Formats: sequence, structure tokens, C-alpha cells
Amino acid sequence: ILLYVVFRFFSEFFRDPAANFTGQYLWGLKYVQWGILAGILFFSLVIWLKEHYHKINPGKSLLFKESNVRNLLLAGLLIMLSWIGRNWFEPMEIMTIHALLFPAIIAVSWKVYKRFTIRGYRWVSPAILLLGIIFMSQTYIPENDNEKVTYTEFGAGGMFSTYSQSVRQYEGTGSGCMGPLPYWSDEDTLKYSTSLVGLQLSYHEIKSKYKRFTFRGAGFLAMDNVSSLDNDYECNEMTFGLNPYLQYDWRYFGFGTGFHLGSLRYAENDVSYSKMAVGEWENKKGEFIFMPQFHMRIGPYDIFYIEANLANHFPSSSPMPFYMAGIGTGLGKVNGTKIGTGISDAGYYFQAIYPIKEKYVLEAFYADKFKSGLDARRMFSFGFHYRFNFKTVPKKKSGKSN
Repeated sequence: ILLYVVFRFFSEFFRDPAANFTGQYLWGLKYVQWGILAGILFFSLVIWLKEHYHKINPGKSLLFKESNVRNLLLAGLLIMLSWIGRNWFEPMEIMTIHALLFPAIIAVSWKVYKRFTIRGYRWVSPAILLLGIIFMSQTYIPENDNEKVTYTEFGAGGMFSTYSQSVRQYEGTGSGCMGPLPYWSDEDTLKYSTSLVGLQLSYHEIKSKYKRFTFRGAGFLAMDNVSSLDNDYECNEMTFGLNPYLQYDWRYFGFGTGFHLGSLRYAENDVSYSKMAVGEWENKKGEFIFMPQFHMRIGPYDIFYIEANLANHFPSSSPMPFYMAGIGTGLGKVNGTKIGTGISDAGYYFQAIYPIKEKYVLEAFYADKFKSGLDARRMFSFGFHYRFNFKTVPKKKSGKSN
């Protein structure tokens, strides 16, 4: 800081006086130079006293025995000086000062927080604060038939899965008695361990108590660790995907459709003799695959229903679950609450979605085949969603007279 203010003091001789918003002079120096000069004298005095006292009393502080108090006061002094001199600096200089001050303030605040809290209970205060924000949320349902409620939802999630798969690489076609025949490499058993993160942004309309519309755009990025159980082959492969999706829901019926586009891998066991099919075929690096998405529900979603899904899971259905069929309930609620169970290609699954005061949504999904060895499959995914930008707007008129 001292080196900077010294540089700034001399550079002011060459700067336009109007650049400081206080371009007035006093005894041959600008007002800003007098302020900088006072800062140079102050910091020089502090450094000299500190070094002089340290030589006489090594290891002791000149001002305070408690270093946290000293650091807090110094941070407060720097904040005050930056505020006093806010008109002396250009916008880029102000941004630089704030960028340097912010991590220092965070570090000092964390030290002070640790000093006055007990280890093992430091999470209590932020948890209480977060719960207070959560439970101050509200419920949003249209008040009359001529209105609808719209809102936006942002979500983030992660997924971990592991499975084994027998893979044969497509090597081209050759001629045979019955026409062209595909050629495949020898079968190789590979173990896949996937770590995945996904994001989604969606638009929602609450048209009535039970009628809903959703449009969602999502994407994921995954790292697959692939190792052969038959030889020493091992590699890490990155996959990604994009997923637009829309869904309509009435109380007794729901339908959704979309598609996935990306470098997708699905944990299917069916033998495939088509080059572009999923299954026992090792995807070429960087090759894109298009996969349709489907959802259907029958039954009141607030009470009890059956559902079927194809490639419909957040944050991703790659590598699994590719298909799901099961039952679920909303526990009597219409805000997205869900407890569901069923069967999927990943095994038997259990799913829970729990909105908190309509604005925060927690979800978890676990699937397991409950087998060992090469037949073992399991996965776990989780997500957190935040609903915002709630608006009550009039519905568009159909143009028909009553």
C-alpha cells in the first residue's frame, strides 16, 4: 500500500486535475496529493514504530496482544480510507482496490468468527440464518380463473454412478451370403465410474390449482473413468449433453417430451448390430448422439399415480437411468412434492422431491440392482433448485364469447 500511494503521489503531477473530481490546488499541490501525503506519513510511521518495537520486544505486538482485533481494526481503517478517497480514483482503480480488500475482509472476518465460536458448532449460526430465509417464503397459487402465476427456476445437481458393460467396437461392414454384414471387435468388459454435474433453467406457469406448464433447458458435464476388467486398459473420458424439454400437467394426466444432444453413453445391455444404436457399442470420441425424451403420468399427482420415463432424469439420464417405470405420490400437495419408487435400468429406485415454502426444492434419487460383480449397478443423484421471479399475470383470452 505504501509503495502504491508513493507512486500515486508523483503520478498526480502529470494527471489532468479534472480527473480527480477535486482538481483544486493548495500551496502548489492538489487536494488529492495532500491526502496521499498524509497517508504516506501515517503508513511510514506505523511501519517504523512496528519495526522499532519488534527489535526491542521480539514476538510482541505494538498495539494489541490479540492479533484478530488488530487485523479487524486495520481492515476497518482500509475500508474507511477507500471510502474517503472514493472521488480520488478512477473506476478501474476503485475496482482494483475493492478486489484486493474483499478477500482480506473475508479472511479477517473468518478469523474473528472462529475466535468467538466453538469448534463443532460453527455451522449453527449460518444454518439458523438460512432457515430463517427459507421459512419466510410464500405460497403462490392464482387467486382467480382469469390469472396465472409464472416463475423461473434455477437448479444445480450432481450424480455418481458405477456399472460394468460388455463392449464390442464396430469395425465396418463386409459382404456375406445374405448381403452386407457388420464386423465387430472381440468382446471386452469395461467398468465405468461416472461423476457428473448439471445445471438447468426453467420457466413455469401455474394456470390453476392443478394445471401446470414447464419449459426447461438443461445441460451436464461428466467425467467417465473407464477401466478394462480383461486387461490394463484405463482412461478418462469427458462427456456432455444439452437437453430442452417441455411438460404439461393436469391433475389426472401429465405428458412431457424433449431430446438430448451430446456425447452420450447409456448403460444398456442389449446387443446392437447398428452402428448408431446405443448398447454394446463403444461411442467414438467426440461423436454426437441424438436421443428422444419422454414422460407420461396417469393418476392425480397430489395423491397417487403411475408414470413412465424414457431418458428423463435430472441432472442427466446418461449413463443411467435410461428408462424408469414406477408409482408416486405428492402427499396431498400440488407444489411439486414427490415420493416415488419403481424399476429402472439402474435397478430399483427411490426418489424424493421436497419443496420448502415454494421457493427452494431439494431432490434425491438412488437406484441399485442389489447385485455383485459384473451385474452390480448403482447410482445416486441430488439437486437443489431455487424458484424466483414470481408474477401474477392475466391469461390470454381465447377470443370465444361466453
